[in-house]
This record gives sequence, structure tokens and C-alpha cells, in this order.
Amino acid sequence: MKDDGALVLLPVTKKVKKEIAIDANGVSTRYIIRKMIGTYINGADQIDIAGPIGRADRRLIRRAAKDMLIGVEISEDEDKISIQCIIDISKLSNRKIFENAYKATNWMYVTVFSALSERDSELAKDVIDQDSDVDRLTILAIRLLNLAAKDPSFSECVEIAGCDALNYRALIDHIETMADHCVNIAQAITDIVDKDIPEDLVSTIIETSEKINKIYADVFYAFWYRKPELADKTIEDATEIENTVLSIENKSRVLTDKRITDTADVVGAIAIIIDNMGSILHISKNIGELVIDMEEDI
Repeated sequence: MKDDGALVLLPVTKKVKKEIAIDANGVSTRYIIRKMIGTYINGADQIDIAGPIGRADRRLIRRAAKDMLIGVEISEDEDKISIQCIIDISKLSNRKIFENAYKATNWMYVTVFSALSERDSELAKDVIDQDSDVDRLTILAIRLLNLAAKDPSFSECVEIAGCDALNYRALIDHIETMADHCVNIAQAITDIVDKDIPEDLVSTIIETSEKINKIYADVFYAFWYRKPELADKTIEDATEIENTVLSIENKSRVLTDKRITDTADVVGAIAIIIDNMGSILHISKNIGELVIDMEEDI
């Protein structure tokens, strides 16, 4: 029985362990790693990588599995590496995976501008390190969505309707891209923490970043709770910032400020920061469009 009173009858399906073999003979380690991730995303319970694998390549494969795949155990013998998925994804809340990914990117965003405000390169490096956590959550989320698309009973269990799967996939892609933009900003900041930057310029960037952060938070809330009116407001607010603070004219004015034009690396870093802020605004607008598109059932 669903919350709306509908009675859903699904066939009883026996869980069959899905084992996938990857032949390592004559292929690159990069291909093996890509194949490993792909089979994990597509729901493999066990991945056996068999063939002649050198010691250095084994280390790369183990490291990739540990760094990118959530809930796996790795075992080895002379001619095989086995990666077993021990997490029961059906027991995970779909809300938790997506919320954790959002919270991670939100932390990255807030922290990276704290790094700029405090001229703290270590904070900026923390943001760069956090990107791998978002990548792992993204891969786990895509695994969940693929399993939900293939199995109606699983879809019901994790409460993701088939018609919504593409929207959720778009959402997690936007979240992952948000993390990439935060990393770009962090890398730019590490290059200028010891430079003399006018305080009023930094203050303007920080104030704008706070407005963008509110838009990002609001649009995620709008997606999760299906609030098209709020989504529409975030789109309008984002457009206003694009047309004012982040407009081409205003950006040009900032980058030709005589107080920084003699320092090329400062000009370049600020340009990167502003460009990525604009890209994050665009992501927020895209999520807002998703919310509005999800509202109407045709």
C-alpha cells in the first residue's frame, strides 16, 4: 500500500547474484578500471578481473576500487582480483544518497569561499580532497538508479518511480558538476592566497557567493519537495545575478581594475572564480527547470 492509498502488486523475484568477469589480457589498466566502474554501476555483485596483471597495475586497480566504489571488499590471488559488493543498496534511503551528495557539495562551496576570505590554502586543499567523496556518491547513486530502472520491485523499495529516474540522474550529474566547479575555484585560490587583493573586491565576491549558495540550497529543496513556485523564483534570482554582478560588463570592470592588472595571476584567478560562480548559477537554473518539468504529468 502506497501513501496515496494505491495497492501495488509486484511479482516475487529471487535475488540472483550477478557476477561479471573482466578479461585483463591485452587491455590497458585504464580500460580495466573503466570497465570495473561500469559493471558496478550496472549492478554487478561481484567483479572478477582475471589475467596477467602486474604488481603496479594491481595497486592502481585496488586504489581505484577503494577510492571510487562504496561498499566493496577486495580480494586477490595469483591470477585474479575479485571485487565483491557487500552493501545492500535497497536498504539505503534514496533521499540519503542524494542529500549526502548535496551536503558535500554545499560544504565544498561554503568552505572554498571561506578559504578566499581567510587566505587559507589548506582550506582550499580540503575542498579539492572532498571531490572524491562526491564522485563516490555519484557512482553509488547511478548504480541505484540503474537497478531501479531494471527492477520494478527495487524501484518501489527505494521509492524512485521509473518516470523520475531520468530527473534524478540529471540531478546527480548537476551535483557532481557543482563539485568540479568548487575544485576549480579552490585551485585558483591556492595560487593567490599570498597575493595582495583589494578587500572590497574580495567582499563583493564573498557577498555574491552567499547569494548563489542560497539559490543552490533553495533549488535543491524545491526539487526534493516538488516546489515549482520556489524553483521558478530561484531561476529568476539566478538570472538577476547573471545580468548584474556577473554580467560581462561588470566582469570586465573587475578584471581591468588597475589595482590588480599588474598581477597577471591574480587577474587570471579572479576570472576563473567568477566564471565558475556563473557556471554554478547555471546549474541551479537547470535544477529549477527540472523541478518545473517534473510537476506536469502528461
